[in-house]
Amino acid sequence: MTNFETTSNRLAYIDYEAIAQERNRRRKLMHDAAPDLLLALEALLADALALGLADSHLSGSAIEAREAIAKARGAA
Repeated sequence: MTNFETTSNRLAYIDYEAIAQERNRRRKLMHDAAPDLLLALEALLADALALGLADSHLSGSAIEAREAIAKARGAA
């Protein structure tokens, strides 16, 4: 589906189908990367905990990481 919109006294062509296709392409990329991103976040959190960083320097980030992991795992 396409449409025209008046902008500054000239017609601008808006290709809604191309916009939707690009949005869907980006969603697919994120969907495909999600498992790897989750594993990487879990590994980073485990490393931070092992080094004792989650309790001192990264406490806010560690909490956010735990919440994101729980959400991705369906626990939140």
